[in-house]
Amino acid sequence: MCSNDAMAIGVIKVLEKHGKAGRVLVVGFDNDQSAQALLESGSLLATIDAFGSQMAVMGIEYALRVLGGMENKGSYTTDFKLILK
Repeated sequence: MCSNDAMAIGVIKVLEKHGKAGRVLVVGFDNDQSAQALLESGSLLATIDAFGSQMAVMGIEYALRVLGGMENKGSYTTDFKLILK
């Protein structure tokens, strides 16, 4: 499990270089466009979509509510979706 899809792509390249592709399952995070071909080929088992654009919108909305007097509870969660081939 990688922290993002860019790391997952790097891991896959290293595995391929050392003849270990397919022997280690790799999962990314972010559902970047750059990972789509690897998902289709099966080189990348899965990625997680955390809806980054929604995180930005929700973060701004939450900050505005706090500035408006709402108690800051410290965190806000968004949906996550497992993306498979």
